[in-house]
Amino acid sequence: MPLLFFFFFFFLCSLCYASPGNLFPIVDGRDATTLQTYIVHVSRPKNAAFTSPEHREAWHRSFLPTATLGSSEQRMVYSYDKAISGFAARLTREEVKVMEEMEGFLFAHPDEPLVPATTYTPYFLGLSRANGLWNATKKGDGVVIGIVDTGINPFHVSFDDAGMPTPPKSWRGRCDFNNKPFCNNKLIGARNFARAASVHLPFDTDGHGTHVASTVAGNFVPGANVGGYAAGTAAGVAPRAHLAVYKVNQSSELLAAIDQAIYDRVDVLSISLVSPFYRFFHQNTLAIGALAATEHGILVSCAAGNAGPFQSTVANDAPWILTVGGSTTDRALRVSVRLDNGVILHGETLDDPNDFPMASLPFIFPGAGGHGVARLCTDRWLGGADVEGKVVLCMADARVPSHVPGQIVSLAGAAAMILANPAASGNTIMVVNPSSLPTVVISHADAMEVISYLSSWEADAGVGFAPKGTVYGVQPFPAVAAFSGRGPSTVNDGVPKPDILAPGVNILGASLTGSDFIVMSGTSMATPHVSGVAALLKSLHPNWSPAALKSAMMTTSITYDSEGNEITDETGRPAGIFAAGAGHINPLRASDPGLIYDLHRDDYVRYLCGAGYGDVEVSMVARRTVDCASMMPISAVQLNYPMIALVMVRSEKTNVSRTVRNVGPAKSMYAAEVDFPVGVDVMVSPATLEFTRANRKASFTVAFAAMGPVGPGTLLQGTLRWVSSNHVVKSPVSVYVV
Repeated sequence: MPLLFFFFFFFLCSLCYASPGNLFPIVDGRDATTLQTYIVHVSRPKNAAFTSPEHREAWHRSFLPTATLGSSEQRMVYSYDKAISGFAARLTREEVKVMEEMEGFLFAHPDEPLVPATTYTPYFLGLSRANGLWNATKKGDGVVIGIVDTGINPFHVSFDDAGMPTPPKSWRGRCDFNNKPFCNNKLIGARNFARAASVHLPFDTDGHGTHVASTVAGNFVPGANVGGYAAGTAAGVAPRAHLAVYKVNQSSELLAAIDQAIYDRVDVLSISLVSPFYRFFHQNTLAIGALAATEHGILVSCAAGNAGPFQSTVANDAPWILTVGGSTTDRALRVSVRLDNGVILHGETLDDPNDFPMASLPFIFPGAGGHGVARLCTDRWLGGADVEGKVVLCMADARVPSHVPGQIVSLAGAAAMILANPAASGNTIMVVNPSSLPTVVISHADAMEVISYLSSWEADAGVGFAPKGTVYGVQPFPAVAAFSGRGPSTVNDGVPKPDILAPGVNILGASLTGSDFIVMSGTSMATPHVSGVAALLKSLHPNWSPAALKSAMMTTSITYDSEGNEITDETGRPAGIFAAGAGHINPLRASDPGLIYDLHRDDYVRYLCGAGYGDVEVSMVARRTVDCASMMPISAVQLNYPMIALVMVRSEKTNVSRTVRNVGPAKSMYAAEVDFPVGVDVMVSPATLEFTRANRKASFTVAFAAMGPVGPGTLLQGTLRWVSSNHVVKSPVSVYVV
């Protein structure tokens, strides 16, 4: 049963579907004679191997109409080695059409931009406790983490190398700061691939890459804070790991960065970037490059994207990628909001507590009359409201930069602003950067209460503030952040995504100045948390495959919040597998998972063949010639994944097979336990798995059968657990009945 049937009848996605088995025409909306950068996939020469990089580049140049352009600019931009079989070059659409007729040509598509998708979180994750993972792994000592992002500020104190070991002997990278000694034993590699950057060096001019790098492996910095909030000793998740930074902006540059990272021999790749478009895998440069890295033993951790909470918005959804969603912590940067009717609400801020008016002030909502723009406080008229000396309520909107309402309201003479979450943001409160106007962000539920209060009190409405500083233990936690990309994927044929959750809301990290810190939110911030944990696990288990590391994190994750309930989303409802994935990362448990679900490169190729891709498309992704007929294709549900998502015809029984490897005690026995709602019968065979030696494998089958009144359109979710005296190995299970 095609998964798109599932999407249509349950998720009601509006999809324009084209079979991945058919190559897409090149459509970019530009004139056929306009030069632009294309990424070109080609076959390797038959019966010949490249003897040198120059030999490889000569083969790639043979596809070009000329070596240079009229301006003497080189056509060839990148000649890729590992990331794909192909190159990037400056071409017109007409020239690409001619190239399509050449032997060895596979596919070409225009280059496209990439979108960027702490003091407390190491403690929140349990890393710094006496029995935490830092002690067992020497904080990631000797592991190299590659960051593909917007560059780095090498002067920040987070990248000081005090206490750092020298780089491992396997390291082959270098630093490109014009021979300046900006690298050290912490920052051991820095390369720039961003051709359009104003500075052709790996310096960060955006701030995103610097924040990400400090989150994954920043050194210890006492006294870190933002305006007095979130104060403490800052550290990355793997503070003794080495950093290698690759600066990119475009997809062609991303491939070059992955190519270089493979050559440099990084151990983990952290990529907090997404494409603005949803692509089948043979068109997805990040997916292809990530598979190349995976085949070289590098775990690739990527952001799930920030297009949530809407369904089928998950990015970076290839099964060989560890796809990371964002979650909340128990920390709040709190300001209490006191309405004159006695109600006290809780918001968050980064503004100076002394700037907030403590006494009650008049309270006004410019959008009370229904004026859409006035509700957002995005025009200077503000619906004709007089806001001078008053506290102003403005509705936030994802399309409006957070600083815009503050600037407009401040210019109008307001005393303070309350920025209210829209419905889509729910309970996920993301602070805004400090401005000239003290600002508090409140949840959508509290916003509705405030609007009700304003409508009933009208001119008599008043409000005051009581800053509380940084508070901990805010319940419940964790919850899926509203922005976190949701499944199901529209292109991966049924592999459940995202994979895992990590802290991504109001995360403190390094800024573009030498010692300051900044708070940012997004799955971009969640990803380096998981990448850091992967580095710690790699230090402890250097021979584990990327899939084994991924399995360890997923099967040991936390699925219940601090109040003992299933992890919820921004609305307070159970999040489920397509928002929370396998659950929230638990580093200590991940270090000793008991059993792992492993995968290797041919498994992914068989999956691609089974997902409807043709030989040419699979060859592009695999970067070698593939004959699907000889590969024994498998469906997505039969891929040896740590989660199961099944589309099941009600009248049919369905069997799903899995294989696990024992990485716990040599002699151990596991019993199957299933928690599943009434309506589908789930049977596991055999019901027990017994091991007598380490690294032995065992296979089992999960049989599904619809029972009772369950009808088409029913979605049920539960859990399969393998339980021993020392371990619990969990796999979320989702069944959609058609």
